[in-house]
Amino acid sequence: MTALSTMVSALFVSGLFAQDLPMLRSKDALRTYALEQSANVAASINASLPVGNNSYGFVPVGEPTAEGISNTIAGMNLSVDVANPNDGLFVWAGAYNADGDPLFTGYHQFWLVNGKGGYALPPDYGNVTLTLFDNIPIKVNADAQSAIIDILNDAGVTTAEYSLNVQNGKVYFPRQLAGTNAMLAVYISGGKGVGPGWLYWNVSSGSQVTPEHFDVALKSTIQGVVSLTDTNVYVTVPTTNSVGYNLTAELKSTSKQWLGVSFSTSEGRLFKGAWVRKAGDALWTPYAPTGGTKYFLLPVEQAIYYIIPVWNDGDLVEPADPWYPPYDGGGKG
Repeated sequence: MTALSTMVSALFVSGLFAQDLPMLRSKDALRTYALEQSANVAASINASLPVGNNSYGFVPVGEPTAEGISNTIAGMNLSVDVANPNDGLFVWAGAYNADGDPLFTGYHQFWLVNGKGGYALPPDYGNVTLTLFDNIPIKVNADAQSAIIDILNDAGVTTAEYSLNVQNGKVYFPRQLAGTNAMLAVYISGGKGVGPGWLYWNVSSGSQVTPEHFDVALKSTIQGVVSLTDTNVYVTVPTTNSVGYNLTAELKSTSKQWLGVSFSTSEGRLFKGAWVRKAGDALWTPYAPTGGTKYFLLPVEQAIYYIIPVWNDGDLVEPADPWYPPYDGGGKG
């Protein structure tokens, strides 16, 4: 998955519709938002055996408030036939938005009381506490297509990233992440002159984030290769206690010339020779310092040459680079 830090620099479109999402600031703010979205309630009562269990489907709430939800549920008089009075009864209730998404749910289990006149309902029967649902649909943009949330540590660095469900312009936001140190990104497909592109929010504040734009000029090197052009090849190979990684010289010559070649370690060990190959050729040619010098002269033409130094035993030892065979699922029988 591409991190939000990458998307910020690559996908932001300045013309996108902007808005804060204050319901993200805390669970309390998310709860009040869910209350305002409440449109219908449902409830049921269940016994252990299927004997006349009763339930209510969607019933419009009197008003989208905690009191309005409670009063609407209180107006649902449920009934149930109990074949085994020793088993518990379950009462369930929930509140939903106009699209049928759950916003609050709760249940209560209770047992009948066996008294002188037979079994009866206990004093606390039917009491249901509704709690905020796990994922609350937040209306972001009618053209919202996907959403990603990054979990940040105390230093603001992303430690985990998750995709969130998006349907009909709503982002289904986990209630547990409200008010946390996180970043939310929502992709808008574009419509009515808006988008396409990504929108971003700081979850702890609910504020929309305007990304900073950077143009990055990349630089790269190939490990173990030193590139030179029209110059003597005098290369020092870093070592510690004679341990280090050998270096190959990549020499680009733009004309016919003679160039000096010498390799040494950072601890003063001198190479004993080198293998040289012109790019495109198949064979390597050995060279060695001659006449007591610390280098040799290499005749070159307009071409690219690769030069690999050779060392006396113990002067340069490369660290082990172990290879692990691929797992074959248990081997062949």
